[in-house]
Amino acid sequence: MIKWDDKEGVLLESKYPEDLKIEQDEIMRIYTSHAMGEGRPGLLSIKLSGADNVLSYFTGIDVQTQYAIAILLDIDEDSNWFEDPLLESVNNIISNVGTEKFKGLLSKTFVYIVKSSKLTQEQIYAFILKDYKLNKLFEILKEGPLTIKDLKDRLEKELGETVSNLDNLLSHLIRGNLIIRDFIKEGKVENIFLIRDFYGTRLPPYNIISQVQSKKFSSVLANDFIQHLLEYFQLYTPSAKDIERLAEIITNPIYYDLISIMRKQPILSEDISKHSDFDEEEIEEVYQSLLRLNIIAEFKDHKLKNWTLLTSDIRFHTFFPSYLLENLRNLLRLRKIERPLAIKHFELLEKNYS
Repeated sequence: MIKWDDKEGVLLESKYPEDLKIEQDEIMRIYTSHAMGEGRPGLLSIKLSGADNVLSYFTGIDVQTQYAIAILLDIDEDSNWFEDPLLESVNNIISNVGTEKFKGLLSKTFVYIVKSSKLTQEQIYAFILKDYKLNKLFEILKEGPLTIKDLKDRLEKELGETVSNLDNLLSHLIRGNLIIRDFIKEGKVENIFLIRDFYGTRLPPYNIISQVQSKKFSSVLANDFIQHLLEYFQLYTPSAKDIERLAEIITNPIYYDLISIMRKQPILSEDISKHSDFDEEEIEEVYQSLLRLNIIAEFKDHKLKNWTLLTSDIRFHTFFPSYLLENLRNLLRLRKIERPLAIKHFELLEKNYS
């Protein structure tokens, strides 16, 4: 964490871990990269002289105290994965400077950001849904194959802005096994082919249902739980708004941590925080939110003990994009695509059919 002082200049306010080595000229480089530009609040990705990349948030020059909060990344780490968790953390860090809470805040923020960046496959799909640029890119590729240049031009037209990180955006789709980058035989131009699609939904928590129906739990709890599920899922219809909300939840590390815990087994309500690495205060806030969203619910057993059970399991599944077969035929018929490119896409779809 870097601070500007009118008398002493650029200062290192705090760091984590404590043995982190960063030179004064590197600190100056981070600050001046922000301040010597337009000096506005926001994120900036910087390459230092060593093997590190830096993702940094700057409070802007038009504030009483200027701060830059930076993450040092390995050279092969994609800064895009760290942007959202850093933005979600900066206000909490800055507002607690000088307080007792600040002492352990950087270490907690570090854990939060690291967990946020190590996404599972289902979190990758959720991230694609919630990120506007990625979502727009994916929608374009549903229409048919495009060269890198044509895809960049089309995306910039759709967004109304310059796209300088297309490779980074495509890397998320590759990690999700949704696209392939390939050349037509003897061709020199790289093309992007969509080979899978995906969707998100709520499902009944089958693992929890199985456990509750065993003799481990009272029939009172089991009956109330099953009745709750029947009433909810008889009326449930997936909607774009609900799926967007589920995507936000799955990509948030605290929410995802608690959902992962609840997927395993019913838990006594009073013991929830004991199962998580996050603070009890953070878990309580997330817990109440999941109750309101009907993702978890509380039930009493025959001894009137409160148990918390997962009531909606959030799942993302891939499927074969059969609509592309018709899209490719139409593009060929209208002569909007070269035959070798269409054949290549048909071959890739056949090869990756599952």
